[in-house]
Amino acid sequence: MVDSSYQANDLISGYTGDSVQQSNGFIFNIDFSKLNTWAIISLILAVVISLVVFFLFVKSNTNFKNKFVAWLKEFLNFRSILIENILKYLYLFCTVFMTFISFSLITENFLGFLVVLVGSNVLIRIIFEFLLSMIMIWKNTSDICNYSKNIKDNIEKK
Repeated sequence: MVDSSYQANDLISGYTGDSVQQSNGFIFNIDFSKLNTWAIISLILAVVISLVVFFLFVKSNTNFKNKFVAWLKEFLNFRSILIENILKYLYLFCTVFMTFISFSLITENFLGFLVVLVGSNVLIRIIFEFLLSMIMIWKNTSDICNYSKNIKDNIEKK
């Protein structure tokens, strides 16, 4: 016999037939009272540490001899961009993946195979060219700025 009090919502809230478990609507039951305390502590620590690192390390005019520390300063100043290499890898991955996917269509629909092979690779190329062009604009602007600073420094030295 089916219990008349059984509803579709009971399935979501964890009704097992024997007992009803309280759920806050998420997949995991989380005690938010502990999370709120930790969130406040984390927020305060993050503000203090990031301000200290920013003003004492990132914005400092010190040239570091240690290669890792110098790289870290460049990284935190965003003078080196990681996304360029990630996008280049993703372009190669997507191209190879779509090429192999298109070969799964060769026995079923030859025209579909050609459309997916050519169309997907052209579309992937256009998308990644657009994304990488934004990075190239940033790099060229940065190079022009550095070149201008060098010219200005050379003029001031004379």
